Amino acid sequence: MIFAAKLIWKGGDDVYSGGKKDIATLYEYWLFFKLLELLQSVFEIDHEDVKNLIGETADKLNVQIKQGKHTALKGIFNSGTRKLNIRFNYNHSFSGKKPYPQSGSWTTTLRPDYTLSVWTYGIGEAKAEEEELIVHIHFDAKYKVANFNDNFYEDNETDLNQEDLENRKGIYKNADLLKMHAYKDAIRRTGGAYVLYPGGKSVSRKGFHEIIPGLGAFPVKPSKSNDGTSELKSFILEVVEHFLNRTSQREKNSFKNL
Repeated sequence: MIFAAKLIWKGGDDVYSGGKKDIATLYEYWLFFKLLELLQSVFEIDHEDVKNLIGETADKLNVQIKQGKHTALKGIFNSGTRKLNIRFNYNHSFSGKKPYPQSGSWTTTLRPDYTLSVWTYGIGEAKAEEEELIVHIHFDAKYKVANFNDNFYEDNETDLNQEDLENRKGIYKNADLLKMHAYKDAIRRTGGAYVLYPGGKSVSRKGFHEIIPGLGAFPVKPSKSNDGTSELKSFILEVVEHFLNRTSQREKNSFKNL
């Protein structure tokens, strides 16, 4: 009880300052902890990194995450026959200023809400970037997106006119889908980009027959019975299995680029 009384969260200023209640930002923060919980059930997340999420101030303890501030937690996946390094990033910026083969975007700087990076165990992250041995999976929190899966079927002028009207009302749909395309196409070594939203249906589109590259959306919402993370966990396990597969198209392409 004493610990809880001393716990503060400066990131909460983004949500509650000035009497406002920014549900979209609160949803983004909530997703961070849900994703961390999910990833801890799959990977060995570094205990020190988790511990450092709580920092000491003069007389209280502060939850260190804040919108726009980069937070990273590293970990390991051990299949028994092969190990992988992973890093879970919140607000990681991919600079548009770094030349190939360094990490980053080949156009403008982009900053997904969350990024899961997976690479070969035993080498550094920078080296993995240069040798095409890393994959980034991006996720964006979209609280206002309604029926996101419908976007994958919009193909006529009427749909686009309706979208313009909804955008002016604050319901963003097609623009969010295009942003996922931007992440996938512009950020080097990206395997997929997915929206996380409090909806009811998931959708996943593959570039070809393998799990990545791909685009899609997963419904994740506060719920006592089914918050949607089980389906998201299954997807992440598929991505890991794909990365462990030495005969995958991605693995073959990475060695061709060496």
